[in-house]
Amino acid sequence: MTNKEAFRSRMTKYMRCLSTGISTEYFWPIELDSLEPQHAALFSYHYLKGMDWKLCCTKMGLTQPEFIKLLEETQEKIGAILNRIDHEIQRIR
Repeated sequence: MTNKEAFRSRMTKYMRCLSTGISTEYFWPIELDSLEPQHAALFSYHYLKGMDWKLCCTKMGLTQPEFIKLLEETQEKIGAILNRIDHEIQRIR
C-alpha cells in the first residue's frame, strides 16, 4: 500500500467512525509534534477541524497551489508513518 493509500484508508475509517458516533480519541496513533509545523497545522485545520481549503489558505497564509502541494506532502508523510506503524505491528505478531 502506498503512503497516500494508507492515509486515505485511515481517513475513510475515521470519517465512518465520526458519522456513527464511535470514539476517535486514539484513532490517529501519531503525535502531530512529529510533523513539521505547517504539516501539523494543515492536518489539524483541514482534517480534524474540517476547514475547507479557502479557510485553511487564509488561516495559514497560503495560495491554492501552495495548499495543494502542502496537502499532498502531509498525506504522504502521515501515510508513511501509518505504514511504518502497520509494518511494526505485523513484525511483532
